[in-house]
Amino acid sequence: MSTIRFNNLPSDILFELFGYLELQDIFAVEQVSRHLRTLIRSSRAIWLSVTATLGKELPLPYPPLRPHSSLQTLELRDVALRSLILDRSWRSKVTKPARQPRLLEFPETKNEKVSMLRLLPGAKQVLTVTNNGGLACWDVRTGILLSQWHHGGVKLESLDVDVCHADQGLHFMLAVSIEHHYQIENQIYPTHRLYAVRIEILDDTDVPGEGARFVPVAETCWQMPFYIVSIEGDIVAAYSCELDQQPIPQPLATFIVCIMNWQNKTAAMVQIPVEVIGFWSWPTMQVLDQRIILHEERRDLPAVCVFRVPDVLYPIFHNVAAPQVSFQPTVIHTGGEQLQPDNEEEGMYQTRFSKLWRNPDAPTGSRKLSILGVSHIGDNTGQHKVIVRTFDPFPDTETLQTSLPVQYLWHKHGSRFPRDPEHGILFTFCLGRYGSRPIWIEEHDQCRKLMGLTTHLGEPKEIQIQGYMDILSARFLDWDDAEGTLCFLDAKGLWVVEFL
Repeated sequence: MSTIRFNNLPSDILFELFGYLELQDIFAVEQVSRHLRTLIRSSRAIWLSVTATLGKELPLPYPPLRPHSSLQTLELRDVALRSLILDRSWRSKVTKPARQPRLLEFPETKNEKVSMLRLLPGAKQVLTVTNNGGLACWDVRTGILLSQWHHGGVKLESLDVDVCHADQGLHFMLAVSIEHHYQIENQIYPTHRLYAVRIEILDDTDVPGEGARFVPVAETCWQMPFYIVSIEGDIVAAYSCELDQQPIPQPLATFIVCIMNWQNKTAAMVQIPVEVIGFWSWPTMQVLDQRIILHEERRDLPAVCVFRVPDVLYPIFHNVAAPQVSFQPTVIHTGGEQLQPDNEEEGMYQTRFSKLWRNPDAPTGSRKLSILGVSHIGDNTGQHKVIVRTFDPFPDTETLQTSLPVQYLWHKHGSRFPRDPEHGILFTFCLGRYGSRPIWIEEHDQCRKLMGLTTHLGEPKEIQIQGYMDILSARFLDWDDAEGTLCFLDAKGLWVVEFL
């Protein structure tokens, strides 16, 4: 009786069998024989299926400025392999850099200090904002200045970045809030304008300062203090509060969200009632799937307001009052009682960071997207109670009930975020591009440690970089959790730490 060797099975049967394997098993089968390795590496269907499944659980390091459909079969395999390697490193008992960190010289002067740091998706370029308002783009690999944007305002208040489709293809798009001085009746008010700016990365020049271009494509003309901005696709959102101190030509509200479509240059304002979202705790905001999500942490439960981008936005005209539209919240968590700011001994309960993240433990059929909220109670000494919890802001369409209960992933009493003697708490907590692997710096007895958290495991651990560098003076972290690249500034310059 003849026998059939595994290698001799028809290709369609082998492909059917491979569909039942985990990713690490597929890589193991590649090592069995040259025939199987060639078969697997040449099958686009296998790697399209693998990346589609893997992307529901982990962030994937896709090239940001290329459509996924344009990737070759071996490029799809590389995306899956790199994601698996980083995940294994992050789950291991000891997580450390894959290679020696790089130090890039960074020009700072006494009068011009970096006040914000932001990696562009893909971690090949980084944006810096200085205290005098300058915005610059740098090459992470070489430290060369690619471009600067001279916006004409006083300073840059807030920014967000996304990869968006435009007429010219895929580009990095920025949403930025720029402070301007607005004068009325001999009184000067610090207000902001909202801009959408396209960043074009140029590959055909090696001239410093000419490797990229900032191209403003849309702006609002209304004078409001926009403190937090968010962008996804062609939608930019920004929120404004403390409106009783500003000359707004419309009924006052505790909270206003400006929504702008930068493609067709239309916009509108949405007033948020005070009973929905307050501003004592500085809510965070994010645009996702044509929805605006406002989130603030309170003592007992998070408070969330979710509503769709209005169907009708209006052309932006100068010298015309901002048009307002009504909205219907999809779901509101009223949360628990807020801790009032007059309690100096205990401090104020405050939302520090918030981001949507992929949740692999979500029930079957749900969106597998949850909010990760990081909040704290802080006092004048910098002591904090840190709480990390998650919930799904998208309700069931019939019952309007959330598909996930609130989950406390981790909390810690008495932890301390590093402080600067002049500017207070340093910004040393970063949720990353996707929010799946937050990192931060903790301070204990004048010793600082870099900590990391895997959100679906819920237990933080120290990231071993002490043998490579000193983080005593680290500030302004940013982190691409798909590429495994960390950037931060210290007294020496810009550090680039790669875990992949």
